[in-house]
Amino acid sequence: MPNIVLRHSSDSDRLIAAVESLGYELERKWAPGDRYLKSRTHETYGFNLCLVSDRDESLLTECLEEALYELDDLNEGLATTGHSLQGCSMDIGVFGDPDTFCRSVKLSAGQCAYLGKLGVDFETSFYPSSPSQA
Repeated sequence: MPNIVLRHSSDSDRLIAAVESLGYELERKWAPGDRYLKSRTHETYGFNLCLVSDRDESLLTECLEEALYELDDLNEGLATTGHSLQGCSMDIGVFGDPDTFCRSVKLSAGQCAYLGKLGVDFETSFYPSSPSQA
């Protein structure tokens, strides 16, 4: 199942406040000095906002469309606060299984152009998983 997350990191917490003021519930947020990975600390402010999760992997194209729709709504809301998605990154997390040799994520030219217009980077993360226990 894919998990599509919007991620942001910067020297300011203004975008965090703007996103929360629009009623979005952040999956995770951090500030300079907050701990992660046991011994490391964040140097910036940032957040993760889950756009799509818990969906069947066979519907990856539909999940991507849903995430882009969510980005569009968020961008319109942020425009009313004087903010934008510039500098954010959309990460599609794909969970693998031993029965699947290869997974691919395909963005159309129009989708790439739209992300570029918003100033949003794109990345894909692969998370291996173990076989199901019967």
